[in-house]
Amino acid sequence: MKDKKKEIYYLNKFRKISEKLESRLISEFQMEINTGCLLDSVVMKIRKKNWYSRTETDEKNSSSIFFSVWIEDKSLIRNQIYYNIHALKLRHLNGYNIESRKFAEAFRDKFSKYKDQWPDVSVSYGPQTLMQGRIEINTDSFEADIIALIIRFLEIEFIIEELLEERKKNVY
Repeated sequence: MKDKKKEIYYLNKFRKISEKLESRLISEFQMEINTGCLLDSVVMKIRKKNWYSRTETDEKNSSSIFFSVWIEDKSLIRNQIYYNIHALKLRHLNGYNIESRKFAEAFRDKFSKYKDQWPDVSVSYGPQTLMQGRIEINTDSFEADIIALIIRFLEIEFIIEELLEERKKNVY
């Protein structure tokens, strides 16, 4: 973000939300939550450890599925917060045999039952973005709005788990 005061402001808000949810995410869902700054955005990412494989040389080439919420300069101009589920380099996800396009199609098929519950969401992306949407920034309910998005994600994370289970490599 160009405005460092706003970056710090939203980073602190995301960290506060993260601190509130971290123990529940770990104990009930075996998920980790991370906040930080990435590509001129303030970001919150949620994922399970089995949804992530880091390459030895470079995290940019890591394979990962995660839910994210972020704010960037463009979203602030529009008074919006963005969210999505990303699926990056799935063919490299350890323990699974995944074709990205087929995984994305299967996710979107199962997600279609829940799509109406997500504000301003679309699945019209390539295989790396399984779904993406946005909500308006409301300073009075900012924290509650982000938590509501995370709860919606937790209600559908089973879709990813089912799809991964179907694609586990048989190791005997």
